[in-house]
Amino acid sequence: MHNQALKLKTLIILILFGVLLSPLAIEGTWASPNQDPSRQTVPPTLEPQVYLPSVISEYPTRRQLQDNWQWDRPTWPLNGPFPSTFGTGSELGYGAFQGPSPYPSEATQPQSPSALCRLGVDRVFRPLGAYHPQDLADLRAGWYFNWGTSKDPDEPNGIQFAQSVFVKQWKWKDGRVLCDVDAPYATPYTYTVRPAISTIRNIAAANPGSLWLLGNEIERRDWESSNGGCSGQNEILPEVYAWAYHDIYTAIKASDPTARVANGSIIVPTPLRLEYMNRMWNEYLRRYQTPMPVDVWHIHTYLAPEKRNSWGIDIPAGIDVDEGMFYFDGDWQQRILVNKDFSYVPDLVRDFRSWMKDRGEQNKPLIISEFGVSMPDWIMEGEFTPERVRDEYMNPGLTFMLNAKDPSLGYPADEYRLVQSVWWWSLDGDSGAYEDGEFYQHFNGNLLWSGLGPPTHSPNEMGISPLGNYWVNYTSVLTESVNLRPLAVEGSAFSDTGEPVTATIRIQLSNSGNIAVTQPFSITVYSDSDQPIGSFVVNRLEGCGQIAEAIVTWPSVDPGVHAIRVHVDSTDQIAEALEADNEMSGLVLVSMYRVNLPLVLRASPPG
Repeated sequence: MHNQALKLKTLIILILFGVLLSPLAIEGTWASPNQDPSRQTVPPTLEPQVYLPSVISEYPTRRQLQDNWQWDRPTWPLNGPFPSTFGTGSELGYGAFQGPSPYPSEATQPQSPSALCRLGVDRVFRPLGAYHPQDLADLRAGWYFNWGTSKDPDEPNGIQFAQSVFVKQWKWKDGRVLCDVDAPYATPYTYTVRPAISTIRNIAAANPGSLWLLGNEIERRDWESSNGGCSGQNEILPEVYAWAYHDIYTAIKASDPTARVANGSIIVPTPLRLEYMNRMWNEYLRRYQTPMPVDVWHIHTYLAPEKRNSWGIDIPAGIDVDEGMFYFDGDWQQRILVNKDFSYVPDLVRDFRSWMKDRGEQNKPLIISEFGVSMPDWIMEGEFTPERVRDEYMNPGLTFMLNAKDPSLGYPADEYRLVQSVWWWSLDGDSGAYEDGEFYQHFNGNLLWSGLGPPTHSPNEMGISPLGNYWVNYTSVLTESVNLRPLAVEGSAFSDTGEPVTATIRIQLSNSGNIAVTQPFSITVYSDSDQPIGSFVVNRLEGCGQIAEAIVTWPSVDPGVHAIRVHVDSTDQIAEALEADNEMSGLVLVSMYRVNLPLVLRASPPG
């Protein structure tokens, strides 16, 4: 029995992070003639316009769930080309509960504090409606996602759904395949997206203002699954991802200009993975002659070894090195224990914020869409108990993520917080395997038991887990807050005759609290003589640094420079955590002169 248990443990270790075997010799076209698939990258001299066309597969495909496939956080069992039909990936999840909720519809008003925009959860198995409303409300999660899209997402108790698009680069093995450990990328380089672009457009139009995550762990190379097939995330070379992002972003914005679009996540912002991001960013800038238009940046913070052809998180796609962080000279215990060592995370978050700042992106929100501990306790008994996870990762992690500020790196609209929202892995990821009647869970971290039961899930009844209780203990005492703040004010006009004109004053403001302002409030602009110029009403403003713009016109303004004062919530309609930061001074310039500069265009380089 001991040997059987040891084999099972070894098997699930492989499932946890994947083992990439030594590459086999394969006939195919390489990205560079001297590179094998495990080291495939883009040669520096390659011209994408010639060799790397951006091709979108518009036809839909379906996820295939094999009978003997075991859950992997969260992977797609991609074993060859997909058939010609595909669901959007949100209405029915992995092992999803089908049928009506077991709870009466009137139980929809749980008596709990509000959902907080700074908190979220990753929903794995059952739809939210399958769980007791009170259990969900007690978590206080303001966000969730399920690695899919939905035209009509379930959003109980004020929780918001983040749309997530699958994007992956095609490989070649006797034809195009999406997942294969050893196969090279198909050339010319192509990618697929799902749901289809046409479906994405329809979903965006039906859900204005939604948050869109374009890809999940896009740098993670495929690995061999326990059944000899292929497991993977959204593997794609950084240059190819830049083109994919452009096309998907453009489609979403065409249907919904108010959509907030986020980059595809990386597993953790180590130096190797920031190099992947560098190449993505540089390719977008080179190809489109403009910085990558990202509304919200998003990453994960999983800690595991970066080692080629070894368990862990491997080396990012397109990066030709053998080892990165968290390998610890092969010390297997350290490589496992690091998974719960939160002490590494603050510096990694700051490193990513520094990366953003270096590219002029400090003034953007940052979301950690997967944050948690994946190692189950049986891997090293006593080290990954709910209490150890609580004390060594969850509680210090929440304290940092919710509170850490840095004026040199943080988001100005959110009082310079480093992180705007953090989403816990997972809501209900309690799958596993049974050996001689004993249950071995695949992953740690579930806040709820799914109640799906044997043979593929925990035997616990549906409801809150021990770790979920610890989460509730922490989040239940968090204070709801609203804080409205003016961020910027500018006004200008031109008078070619020297006569008074109408000036337009634009004000940017934010809510740096953790809940939305749901009732109307006014922004009033005053002259230097303290006379009201005009007001603007905002009907709703989300928290966590969401920004609104107010416009006030000022008639009959003489040429010159005029001092003004802006007062947010000028009629004191909103109870705020801080009232002292509601005002800002500014200037309105009415000019009589213009400077016209010549526009010089060069059609081709000299020579």
